[in-house]
Amino acid sequence: MIGGCPSAEADLKVASAYKARMEARDSSDGFGFEAIYGQVQPHEVLELVMADGRRFRTIFEPAGSGTKVTTVFDAEAQNSIDVQRNGWQAILDNFRAYVESERISL
Repeated sequence: MIGGCPSAEADLKVASAYKARMEARDSSDGFGFEAIYGQVQPHEVLELVMADGRRFRTIFEPAGSGTKVTTVFDAEAQNSIDVQRNGWQAILDNFRAYVESERISL
């Protein structure tokens, strides 16, 4: 399921909620995603903690004239590592396309 995020809510503060709806492009499949911010360092690190205790951290690092974005996540047991890695990569690819199209400066 590679698609989009038709809705999301975020309050970038430690202990605040993040909610998103992820869906396949054709809306044939989807799921809600909720977590709490565990760490917020603007322009450096965003860490979310999911209800089951798993964490994922996105790190922003200067790289030449741009920014290197890396996400590290605690895997879950339901889906293979490759499926999870591909999902996170799709999210990062969509983020990159959005940032580049909007000329957003991090």
